[in-house]
Amino acid sequence: MKMSMNYCRKICNKKGKIDLYMDKDWLYEQYVTLEKSLVEIGEICDVYDSIICNWLRRFNIKIRTNSEAQKIAMNRPELIELNSGDTNPHWKGNDISYSGIHAWIGKNKPRPLVCEICGKEGKLELSNKTGK
Repeated sequence: MKMSMNYCRKICNKKGKIDLYMDKDWLYEQYVTLEKSLVEIGEICDVYDSIICNWLRRFNIKIRTNSEAQKIAMNRPELIELNSGDTNPHWKGNDISYSGIHAWIGKNKPRPLVCEICGKEGKLELSNKTGK
């Protein structure tokens, strides 16, 4: 005589185990509190990210827009380190243009508040003292 296991198809998998992504509290913690992506949660649960997305909708958890997801991803230390300097895919090394140098300086060097020579306050510019 063959015995079969009864289980709820909506919540339990065939092994009788409840999948993590089907728990609203766990999914909320991973997605909203810990700011993990759909792909990361899918990898933890060994399912596609589209399944995670469907469960977020089912639980009425607001899904991030692409720009929100990108802002979260770009603030992660491992990505900042990965995309800085010569590891950035757009790195040009010594082949950078004049405007590229000025764009980098404007973004990374603070404008002075007071002139170092005369002490004047107001709208000041950065300059290359060495001429190199």
